Amino acid sequence: MSKSLFSLLLFCFATTSASASPIRFSDVATDGHGNPMMMNQAQAKEYCTSVGGRLPSIRELAEMGVNMGAQGISDKDDDNSESIKATNLDGSKDHFFYTPKGYRPRGSIHDRLWSSSSPITWLPFRQAFILTGGEKYIDGPSGGIVSVDPNESCETAVCVFDESPKSDAAEPHSAPAAIENTTPPEQLAVACSSIDPRKAPIHFKCSTSKGVNFERVSRDNFGEAWEDNTDGTIWSAEVGSATQIKAIEMCKALGGLLPSRQDYESGDAHGFFHEIVFQQYNPYQDYRFYWTSSAKDGFAPLFSVGEKESGFVGGSLREGGLVRCIGH
Repeated sequence: MSKSLFSLLLFCFATTSASASPIRFSDVATDGHGNPMMMNQAQAKEYCTSVGGRLPSIRELAEMGVNMGAQGISDKDDDNSESIKATNLDGSKDHFFYTPKGYRPRGSIHDRLWSSSSPITWLPFRQAFILTGGEKYIDGPSGGIVSVDPNESCETAVCVFDESPKSDAAEPHSAPAAIENTTPPEQLAVACSSIDPRKAPIHFKCSTSKGVNFERVSRDNFGEAWEDNTDGTIWSAEVGSATQIKAIEMCKALGGLLPSRQDYESGDAHGFFHEIVFQQYNPYQDYRFYWTSSAKDGFAPLFSVGEKESGFVGGSLREGGLVRCIGH
């Protein structure tokens, strides 16, 4: 998803709060390559503060949805509306009915946007409101409002900037102005353990608990590839299963190498396997077993990784094992 996914182009409108101050929205937060930044709610708040804005309330996001064609916001319920009861960042309460029918995002929005508001609910755990993107999700319609875990969920964000009221002589509906680039050069450090790595876009970066950054990169034949920013090692996706001899040939054919025992030890020490790789399989698999190139006397160690443990087990070169390749 590129910058064209949202293209909000800086539009203004009056909020429904007592102050009725006009606001403007930024574009979706992106990294230096134009890819959307995936964050939890606290990181989204921090990002907006860093660019001189704030994370919008859920009513403000709903008003943005109306600007994109949603049927509207009302104080009265109807058959198609969603009842939104929220607590805002300043502690104020809000209750309105929102109808997403007719929502048509500008560009190709496929991600969801954080608000600073939380639902008023009987649930014993914290939740936060988001506005869904351009696709219909299992948990809500296109342009709808749903609640998610503010710490575990990984979403995108737009920021709002409070504008000074315009004079009466100003045109009520002036043409959109070009948006100011408010994206900082470096992406916020997102915890690798908090994301779904399968949904990470190219150039997305995250940090493991070991203090190592990994970047989702594009490399021919490597599939979902991740680069270790400390040493430049690029790890491929799983490319199949084979004997150890065939595994070496498979990686060579893909333009890479079968990792050695030392390569796996380094990747494991940097948090790659527990915090990125195993996220794709847990809880469906207990362990993954990967071939190494460190063969001796007809045997080679297989690197095994589980939810909390990792290590090496011996394997005959003729046995089957999973294959993952490396490159630089």
